[in-house]
Amino acid sequence: MKIIILLTALFPVFIFGQRYIYGVECVLRSLKTTCINNERLISEIKFPSSDDALVIQKPVALYGRFEDLERIRLPRFFEANTIDFKCGEKVQFETSYEGNFYYAQKKEDNRKLYFINDGLNTIYRGTEKIESFSPDTFSPDTKNKYLSFYRSDKENDPDYEVRYYFRDKNGDLVYSFHQRGNEFDEYTYEYTEHNYDRVLSSVYKNDILFEEYEYFDNDESYKQVISQYSVNESYRLDKKRHPVLKSSAFSDTQKACRCHEGSMTVIEFWNKNKCTRQMDDIILE
Repeated sequence: MKIIILLTALFPVFIFGQRYIYGVECVLRSLKTTCINNERLISEIKFPSSDDALVIQKPVALYGRFEDLERIRLPRFFEANTIDFKCGEKVQFETSYEGNFYYAQKKEDNRKLYFINDGLNTIYRGTEKIESFSPDTFSPDTKNKYLSFYRSDKENDPDYEVRYYFRDKNGDLVYSFHQRGNEFDEYTYEYTEHNYDRVLSSVYKNDILFEEYEYFDNDESYKQVISQYSVNESYRLDKKRHPVLKSSAFSDTQKACRCHEGSMTVIEFWNKNKCTRQMDDIILE
C-alpha cells in the first residue's frame, strides 16, 4: 500500500490527469460562503472525509462566486480544477509578461481588460490600455485622492472601467480606486498583528465598513473568517462636482448569489502542506 501511495505522489499526472499536486487539496481544508441573514449557501469547496492521512483527495464540491473562491490565492487553482460558477460569471484566463492570472466578468460582458502587474501584484486593471503606471508617486495621505484618477471625460461611457491598487513599503495593500462610467469607489485597508504576522483586519469602501477579517488557530489548521457587508452605494459628482453617495447602477443583480445583508466566508487551511508532509513521512519510513 505504501509503495502505491509513493508512486502516486511521484507521478500525479497518471493518477489525476493534469491536476497539480501542490494545489488546493494540499493546503486547503474547506471553504464556505453563506448569506449573513439566512445562512443560504453561496460558494463551497468541500473535500471527502477520510481516515487515511496519506490519501490526497480532490474536492467533491467546488462551486460558487469567483470572488469567494479567489480568496484562497493558490497557484493554478482555476487551471487545475473544474469549477461550477453559479453567479452568471465568465471567468477568463489572461497571460502577461509577468505571468498568468484569471479574472471574472458577467457572461454578457465582452469588454477587453488590460493589466499592469508589479511582480505578482496587480497595480492596474482597466478597459483602457495604458503604457505604464507608477504607484510610487502616489501618497495615501493625499486629500481628495480621487481627483488623481477620476476621468470626467468618461462619465457617459458605461463600458469604461479602471482599478488602481497601491501598496505600502511592506507590500500590503493600503488604497485602491475604482471607476466605471460616472461612478467611483475608494477602498482603504487596515491591518493588525496575529501570531507575529501583519494580517488584514478590515476593508472600508467609501469610508463604510465593507469587510471584517478574523483569524482562529487550531492544532492542525487555522481558520480565516471574512464578513462582507452589502455596500451598494458609489460616489457620483453632483452639479458642484462634489462626491455624493448614491445607489450604484452597476450593482450585482444575480438573485442566486445576492445576500441582502452581506455574506460570510469561512476558510480553513492546513498548518503544513499536506502533500509535502505525506511524501516526507513515506520516504522516512
